[in-house]
Amino acid sequence: MDLHGLTLDQSYNRVKDAFRDCYSKGITKLKVITGRSGEICRQFPIWAELDEHVKYVKLNEDKGSFFVTIKNGQQRKSTFKGD
Repeated sequence: MDLHGLTLDQSYNRVKDAFRDCYSKGITKLKVITGRSGEICRQFPIWAELDEHVKYVKLNEDKGSFFVTIKNGQQRKSTFKGD
């Protein structure tokens, strides 16, 4: 997901939606490109760390993107008959 060209508010809303969508679909890995400088790059780790759907966030070695691990929101269904 690339946040280049978005305002701070647009980026925040897109990130929140992406975290929620990934969680609900069982997607556990997300790469977010913020760029190396600017307010979005500074704010993104805070957004991720405070979000209830995020398990872990790590700055990529390129210093312009982040790897996000999303909690798995899909519940496993029982395979036993009668459950």
